[in-house]
Amino acid sequence: MGFNTTVIVLNDALDMIKNDPKFGENLYYAIIGLARGEQIDVPARSYAPDGTIRGSYGCAATAVESHHADDTAVIAVGGNCASELGRFYYTGYHGDDEGKLDILRQLAARMGYRIVKNSAKRNRR
Repeated sequence: MGFNTTVIVLNDALDMIKNDPKFGENLYYAIIGLARGEQIDVPARSYAPDGTIRGSYGCAATAVESHHADDTAVIAVGGNCASELGRFYYTGYHGDDEGKLDILRQLAARMGYRIVKNSAKRNRR
């Protein structure tokens, strides 16, 4: 039980994330802040030995959405951003083809569409 959160991490910022002692705390506050309904960017910083900021990656990660573990969120990720396509209560297993198709059907139905399998004739190309 509990909640699940979707976070995008920009791989280009991994070195700065690894060395930022405050990144975990910043990610924590971003996830808590998701209750406002907006995505939240999480910076990563590098520090000089005296503690001053040497460099910063303003969007090293983004907290995208948070939902109850009993729900399923469908998220599209690309271009360093994410969009929530849908969220619904789903009790099945979505790790196999049958579960994925069931989720796709539910998502399509919410958008006013239905999923129809291509005919065998069309699949021969």
